[in-house]
Amino acid sequence: MLSYKSILVNPEEMKIHTSSVLQNIPYSLSPEVHLVSQEDNAYLLDLERGKFYGLDPMAYIMLSSILDKNVEDTVSEITQTYTVTPEQVQSDLKALLEDLEKKQLLNTTPTHLPIPSTILKTLAAMVSFAVNPSPEPNYLTVSLLLILSNLSFRLLGWSRTLWLWQQWHNQDKVTPKNIPNILDKVDHLVREAAINQPVVCRERALVGYHLLHVYYGIPAELVLGFNMYPFLVHAWVEWQGRIITDDAEHCQTFTEVTRYP
Repeated sequence: MLSYKSILVNPEEMKIHTSSVLQNIPYSLSPEVHLVSQEDNAYLLDLERGKFYGLDPMAYIMLSSILDKNVEDTVSEITQTYTVTPEQVQSDLKALLEDLEKKQLLNTTPTHLPIPSTILKTLAAMVSFAVNPSPEPNYLTVSLLLILSNLSFRLLGWSRTLWLWQQWHNQDKVTPKNIPNILDKVDHLVREAAINQPVVCRERALVGYHLLHVYYGIPAELVLGFNMYPFLVHAWVEWQGRIITDDAEHCQTFTEVTRYP
């Protein structure tokens, strides 16, 4: 059984006032940050800054709990599981949360764009028709979408871009029967259009994911993976185990972080 271990914080980096009480407020990871548990190790991946941070087992337990529950429930659960006083848990938890906030890994405010989804969907429909009024995407459409995705990532980052583009998705569209042929077509279009553009895997993946959802109603998944040394993040699209917009052999070398339906 895992024993309780105090969270170590460098006193030169911050001042911890252990006497103050933690606010019972909701916490969430920053938009570009992901919590990953891999075998006996846990990490926080900061996609925006290209960094990762290791978490010791107790820090992982505390953070996982605080993202799921409130401060009061987290402290209560840990004191009941381990031989430790509520004051010690409060002190260590406060140190951890302040450290993560200082590194801009943790938020206490909403992270979505402050725009009603109905407005976004209307704008998305207008843009979609302007970019490609025909029912099938073509080379020009894909080229423009790659440019648009690149600008979107630069201005909004990964999470906000993905959330914004998902407003385009049409959940009412009937999934077609000739899916293998469609996957081949979309894969070819994205790769061909990306050759002469300064885009990387994230733009290819987002556009492939977008085309399958918007034009064909295929609920493909956008997958995010990473390698630790050197720190690399990779994105690709999957439909029932088949990888498109990238090579399967290359994607299999990355550890999956998350996938978006």
